[in-house]
Amino acid sequence: MHLKTLTPRLYLFPIFQLLAVIFLSGTIVEACQVPVFRYALERWKNDPYQVFLIAEGELKGEAKETFDILRALETDETAPANVLVEPVNIKVDQDAVLFQKHLEEQKVELPAIFVYYPDDKLTFPPVWSGAATIKNANAIVESPIRREIMSRILQGESAVWLMVESGNREADDAAFAKMKEYLKTAEKELELPEGVIGAARAREALALGQFIDETNVLDSDIELKLSFSRLRMSRDSALESPFLEMLMHMESDLKELKDKPMFFPMFGKGRALEPLIGEGIDEDNVLDYCAYITGACSCEVKKQNPGIDLLTRLDWIGAMEGSEIVLEKLLPPMEGVAVVLGQKERDQAESIPIEIDIVPEVVIGEPEYTKKESSGTSLAWLFVIVGFVGVLLVGSILSGKKS
Repeated sequence: MHLKTLTPRLYLFPIFQLLAVIFLSGTIVEACQVPVFRYALERWKNDPYQVFLIAEGELKGEAKETFDILRALETDETAPANVLVEPVNIKVDQDAVLFQKHLEEQKVELPAIFVYYPDDKLTFPPVWSGAATIKNANAIVESPIRREIMSRILQGESAVWLMVESGNREADDAAFAKMKEYLKTAEKELELPEGVIGAARAREALALGQFIDETNVLDSDIELKLSFSRLRMSRDSALESPFLEMLMHMESDLKELKDKPMFFPMFGKGRALEPLIGEGIDEDNVLDYCAYITGACSCEVKKQNPGIDLLTRLDWIGAMEGSEIVLEKLLPPMEGVAVVLGQKERDQAESIPIEIDIVPEVVIGEPEYTKKESSGTSLAWLFVIVGFVGVLLVGSILSGKKS
């Protein structure tokens, strides 16, 4: 409801409704100024993926161990994953028919792992499916590319633009080079919202008894800066196969466009926006995406924002509190993985080539706490005071007319 549409009808309002409109005007002035990427990182919870371990009968052997490992990640204090894990006995489960249909479509032998998007009603095929092994469980929840993305986000980057290669080296190289120039332009032309208060500054102000608008306070000491970087990922990487599937199912036709390079911007706790594809990778579109990501978070309700959460394995709160810590130290290996993975495969996982190219950063220093920061608050109170005076005047006029 926009305030302007109500103004011509104020004379019909009871007193309490008029006061509500006045307070609403103060709320409009005090919209949250924290950038979307930082609000998403600090205040949005990442949605859990639905993971099912499906078998004919009870889970046994490695399938049972795989289930136990994944289930433990729901509440792991050191490195949890955003998953909800359930066993399914295909012989007796009430949704057996639905799962049987998906089993036939995916051509997977039991016991198997099925992964569905958050809030999926299981009416669509799974995002990813495969054998119920510890190796696959490990690949579902983490991978080298995801680690690199999370590391950059925790260093304060606004967004990481991941290019999923088409396989056409010439087209991929051209798109990757163009993106570098587009992101430089974005860093040059865009600005972070004013009035954001750093966590350290907020603590200092509170210690001195100064008033601050908590809506605009950052929750962590990660440096606030306007910064973008690029990564590229092959479609042929076995280590990244589950991660690739999470991206390719974001829109129904993405797999039909696999011959074109795609760029997925990622921010927050591993949230991805719909990709720019082929000819759609142009400066205007990139600037639009970057403007949304770095703009003030005008809509704080997560589900009303675009994009989807990716499956990650990390204690995000703990990582933000100790953001200077190397990410690898925050992710202990899952119990049982070393038993199944051979040393050769582990070495490959650790040494997978990741093409890194960080666009030079434009660092935005922590805003000084001045009277300018609280000007919105002062203006809001001015509206309230003027409103009360107006109410009194209207009441006096009406009383005079009645008498």
